[in-house]
Amino acid sequence: MSSVTRNSLMAKLNPQLEGKTNIEKVEYLLYFVQNAFQYKTDQEQFGHEKFCFPDEMLYYPFSDCEDRSILFSYLVRWLVNYDVIGVNYPLHIATAVAFPDKIPGDYLEFDGKNYTICDPTYINASIGMTMPEYKGISPTIIPITNFFSGTEEADNIWAGLITSGASKTCMQNYCFDDFGNCFVTGIFSGSLTIEGKSITSKDGETDVFVACFDHKGTLSWINKIDNGIHDFINGITTKNNKLYLC
Repeated sequence: MSSVTRNSLMAKLNPQLEGKTNIEKVEYLLYFVQNAFQYKTDQEQFGHEKFCFPDEMLYYPFSDCEDRSILFSYLVRWLVNYDVIGVNYPLHIATAVAFPDKIPGDYLEFDGKNYTICDPTYINASIGMTMPEYKGISPTIIPITNFFSGTEEADNIWAGLITSGASKTCMQNYCFDDFGNCFVTGIFSGSLTIEGKSITSKDGETDVFVACFDHKGTLSWINKIDNGIHDFINGITTKNNKLYLC
């Protein structure tokens, strides 16, 4: 998904998900994809088979089962951070989500995990419900790479930082080391709290922050740099596992 599309979509979805449990978030996203789009097969809309990226699905007036499965899997991975697989039935594609705990409903076993059926095309079907015509049919599993690119991972981290009051001051505002850790830097004023860890600037001052997130996107540490009344950051990079800031 392009960053422009993703940022505008997340700006609308994040307030709807606030205060919900992860299961409730998946339920909301499933209902959203089921009901927000009009259905037509690719043959009806294009005259040939076409698999749509999320940007394309939001552009065209109609979508089918694989388009919805692609969008739903992206939203769940981005907003809930749960692994997803594709579920390929004869003439139909759905998805299944790996929940940390077993929940009621139909599920598949794959790669040591239980994946519960979530069908973005089965209108108003809840988590764990399979379309009746595919009950008892063994589907083909489509593995999905549940890792985002470095740019996507940094964008996701920055979305949380901006919500908490941080600001970007330069294009080179993140970097990665050889271990997959993501380092981000920017400025803040007042208090900045991320995942329960807080830093505070002096009254009226702007300080630089530097934060490290591990390969799973979890905050490892966050520090501030206070060299004066208004601090500024121009860039960040790593070399030989050392961190450099300008």
